[in-house]
Amino acid sequence: TLFYESLDNVRPLILDKNIRLTFRPRANVPKLLLDRNKMYQVFSNLLSNAIKFTPAGGEIQFDLSWDEDLFTFPLTDSGR
Repeated sequence: TLFYESLDNVRPLILDKNIRLTFRPRANVPKLLLDRNKMYQVFSNLLSNAIKFTPAGGEIQFDLSWDEDLFTFPLTDSGR
């Protein structure tokens, strides 16, 4: 999926800081017509920022969900 492609881009940073990443996509997310390049950039930027501000040994949680007509992708981390 697109998220995993974005993750591959930042995986060396995650490994270097020993960060635990939890990805929880909900089963009800349909295939969406999106600008693939822009969403790749959005996911990559979110992950990069979370990695930047998460201390070594920290945690990042990324969720994907679909609620009626709303696609959300909250990301939380253990940084400040």
